[in-house]
Amino acid sequence: MQEGMARIRYELGPDAVIIDRRKKRQRGLMGWFLPRIIEITAAVDEAEKKEPPREPKEKKRDLHPEKDALKDEIMDLKRLVGEILSHHQDEEISQEAAFWQQQLQKQDVFEKTASEIVLQAQNKVDKSESVSLSDQIYQEMIKKISTDTLPEEAKYIAFVGPTGVGKTTTLAKLAANWAFQKKKKVAILTLDTYRIGAVEQLKKYADIADIPLKTVLSKDELKEAKDELEGYDTVFVDTAGRSPESIFHIHETNQYIKMLPGLYVCLVMSAATKSSDIDHILQAYRNCDYESLIITKMDETKTYGMLLNCCLQSHRPVVYVTNGQNVPEDIQSAEAGKLTDLIMGDDSDD
Repeated sequence: MQEGMARIRYELGPDAVIIDRRKKRQRGLMGWFLPRIIEITAAVDEAEKKEPPREPKEKKRDLHPEKDALKDEIMDLKRLVGEILSHHQDEEISQEAAFWQQQLQKQDVFEKTASEIVLQAQNKVDKSESVSLSDQIYQEMIKKISTDTLPEEAKYIAFVGPTGVGKTTTLAKLAANWAFQKKKKVAILTLDTYRIGAVEQLKKYADIADIPLKTVLSKDELKEAKDELEGYDTVFVDTAGRSPESIFHIHETNQYIKMLPGLYVCLVMSAATKSSDIDHILQAYRNCDYESLIITKMDETKTYGMLLNCCLQSHRPVVYVTNGQNVPEDIQSAEAGKLTDLIMGDDSDD
């Protein structure tokens, strides 16, 4: 930016006014791999560069009132642009802040979110100077990553989400943990009769953990299953994976789970989900009234910005993250500090 300003003053003179500035990619295929350049649009008031007339200004105003009014408008516009430019210069981030903004975007944090976090952190550091910028960015992020725990008083806990995100394996991990660690009387109810082998897979988990499994094919069977499962503390409900494009099938799943009393719904998403797809998935499952998020397959990605993006876009907390196929080991309660460490690139504790 400083280089650009110097060149503008050299070519257009000290009266040049900045009209616009933006970052853009360099031309050609290699431009995608090179740093972005800054494009600055500037202008100069040619009227001011002309030699002033010899006659008194009062006389000139009488002879050319329209031209004089136009000049006043140009001066007002110049002052306005100057104020806007000054405001933007106040928000210019430091070299260290620019580094952190780039790091967050590399982690797939939305560009606008990364910019807001870094700018907020820098403003606080500039005022207090008692904390480092990286520590302040950490504090700003940890406030935005919401975490919670599954309510133990919930009678039915249902898992919904796209295909292939690991709902069945996640359910098996939690059911085993609640049965062995929390000493809960647990049962499993599956509505997933569409996927080949889904019931068999869940039956193996249930047999190993000695947890009863009920399979439901219709709403009438669901009513019967509710009566049979009345004496259990918690019933974990498996549902068929649905593409966010399959609104009809998502609605069908929703009709089934809404028949369950004391229902708590978790939306399960893969950590490898592209940031551009997050909002589409969240909106598709909105009518299921999910109350929290479970992020799976943390071991299958090296970027974790989607954790922050999901929290901000869904306004829901993350309750668990999973990092492997082992049942029941590869699951952890979500902690905002650890998730923030991952996004900032510090996973030394894992």
